[in-house]
Amino acid sequence: MYNNSGDSMKNFIRLMMRAKAYHKFIIIGFIGMCINTAMQLCGPKLTQKLVKLVTDMPDDLPKQALNIALILLAVYIFQGLGQYLRTFFLHKAAWGYIADLRVDLFKKIEWLSLRFFTNKQTGELVSRVVNDTAQLESLLAHSVPDLLINGVLFT
Repeated sequence: MYNNSGDSMKNFIRLMMRAKAYHKFIIIGFIGMCINTAMQLCGPKLTQKLVKLVTDMPDDLPKQALNIALILLAVYIFQGLGQYLRTFFLHKAAWGYIADLRVDLFKKIEWLSLRFFTNKQTGELVSRVVNDTAQLESLLAHSVPDLLINGVLFT
């Protein structure tokens, strides 16, 4: 069974280096991811502060509660904005990357010898190109960002 992690890592790095053409979208997506993550960390702290305020019942409760509620509203708006930036721009980068990769794979397949095609079924080749690149899109747009976010939120 083939399981050489060194080769897998080299292939992963090579695939990621091809994404340089979409670095602007990736950077904006990661900025959105950072905003979203920061706001996810702020929301529970503000809610905790609001609950503590209500249980303590100070004299200026309505004023303080309104201030915290407005800050909490701003936090959730920025969290939504960060999520939008992350989702839109990382998907835009991933879709462009996958489109370029599919074109390159098609060109590669066109130049293969006829002997290669005697042992392969066309449907299998098309299926591999479409499904494998779709999995790569999921990796770029979902798995890597989620891994980073979960690592930050876990610590």
